[in-house]
Amino acid sequence: MKKITVTIGIPAFNEELNIEAFLLSIFKQDTKKIDLKEVLVYSDASNDETDTIVEKTRKNHPLIKL
Repeated sequence: MKKITVTIGIPAFNEELNIEAFLLSIFKQDTKKIDLKEVLVYSDASNDETDTIVEKTRKNHPLIKL
């Protein structure tokens, strides 16, 4: 079976309370039918800890790009 290559784009603005759990949930999904290429997080001038949390999460999940 050929896998579909997927990139996930996530817009984020001041999502410090949600972003880590959201990102981790992506990597818990069944990916037998897809090849996850990257997870792009677009932080739209967040002025909370969104960017810091994304960078922290990225250390264990290098497919995440901020």
